[in-house]
Amino acid sequence: MADEREYVLGTHDEEIARLGLQHRVWRPRALDAWLQAGFTTGQTLVDVGCGPGYATIDLAEITGPSGRVVAIDRSQRFLDALAGNAARRCLPNIEIVNAELDGDGLPDVAADGVWVRWVFAFVRQPRELLARIVRLLKPGGGSWFTSTSTTPPGAWLRARRCSNNSYRRSWPPGAPTAASPISAWTSLAG
Repeated sequence: MADEREYVLGTHDEEIARLGLQHRVWRPRALDAWLQAGFTTGQTLVDVGCGPGYATIDLAEITGPSGRVVAIDRSQRFLDALAGNAARRCLPNIEIVNAELDGDGLPDVAADGVWVRWVFAFVRQPRELLARIVRLLKPGGGSWFTSTSTTPPGAWLRARRCSNNSYRRSWPPGAPTAASPISAWTSLAG
């Protein structure tokens, strides 16, 4: 398990609350992304870098009791917060996995969809992580990446894997946009 102090902004209660506010601000865009990616009832979805699990909770409600969400993060404190929220909301369809995204293997999951938000700028080997994420998807599975980019600094990219195994950048009106190496890596990742 990674040292909790390795998080840039920490894992304390104030940071968990800040991430909750951030999720509420971006939630309409996330819901739209999940709709476009085809996330629905009965699916297996993976939330990579789930943090305290605000998106995980939403995804578990979307998949319903016949689906499941695998939530992956390196912070046990964040994962404990997620477990508590899932229990309070009676969401037994969440599987919680403690893993360091730069080094540990990802769980063996045949996923219908993957959600990755604000992760790639915080890992040392983003290309390798992306390749491992793509391997989680069933044929025709959908994924949505929302991430700060390292090129140019502070830029944003959203790339969605479509059912024909292509990727496209999607920028709805009002969303921050920029080019990123992630779109090129997706074709290399398969």
